[in-house]
Amino acid sequence: MGKVLSASLYDYRVRLVCCDTTDLVQEITAAHDLSPQSAVVLGRVCTAAVLLGSWISENEKVAVVFKGDGPAGEVAAESDFNLNIRGYIQNSKLEIKRNNLEKADVASSIGKGFVYIVRDLGLKTPVTSSIKIVSGEVAQDIAYYMNKSEQVPCAVNIGVLVNPQGIGGAGGMMIQILDQHLQDSIISEIEEIVYKMKNISSYIAEKNSLEKILELFPKAQNIKESNCRFFCGCTKEKSIQALNAFGVGELKEMQKQKTAEIKCKWCSKRYYATADDIEKIISEKQVSENKNTEA
Repeated sequence: MGKVLSASLYDYRVRLVCCDTTDLVQEITAAHDLSPQSAVVLGRVCTAAVLLGSWISENEKVAVVFKGDGPAGEVAAESDFNLNIRGYIQNSKLEIKRNNLEKADVASSIGKGFVYIVRDLGLKTPVTSSIKIVSGEVAQDIAYYMNKSEQVPCAVNIGVLVNPQGIGGAGGMMIQILDQHLQDSIISEIEEIVYKMKNISSYIAEKNSLEKILELFPKAQNIKESNCRFFCGCTKEKSIQALNAFGVGELKEMQKQKTAEIKCKWCSKRYYATADDIEKIISEKQVSENKNTEA
């Protein structure tokens, strides 16, 4: 289970949230059987979902979806109000690639395209915002989204460190300037602190606490601690409903095989629909089709 700290700075004019997502990324890596490169890519996007999920309202969900032309394919993560996180990456076996700083080259894995932020407010239609991928390293893209779409200037630091034993450290930090009239001297002070910080994944891998991050800033107030975890919430019943996407003819072919395997894209858990389960869906579809014909 991961840890999240949030605090107000400079008399509630700046908001800081930081998180240790090492355990979460380890679990999602094991669930999807990810290669190290795929683990870094999805781990960063899941950490971004934690940061965005830390400020949504109750009963709300937020999803971060990267759709680039790189070999990773679509990469997505979702958070609810309680910071239950789930995610997926189309290519679970990306080959390791390093950038000129000898770090995992996430940008080349994601490629060029768009980032979609989907906010489910519990209404009929979720609210979707999109921006072009400006970096592909995830943190810069989330900062750009916050600045452009939410009109909230912010700095974001996200990292996942992989070592021979697995996930050595993972986490993120987001600083949001809530007061548009914040003095330049304070902004410069914040920039200097952020500039001097290590990448947060290395910081966490060295067993530093999140509390030490708060100590870098003067007079943190309203400090709150919460947890984040990898949790999908899928069920056999929900998964079987996915078979409704198939036509009656395709369902009858599945029925001949006695069972149909359904894999949840969010957590890779497998469910099996029996011939009776498929027959029920066929019957429901036929009844619906008959009603439409009569109408």
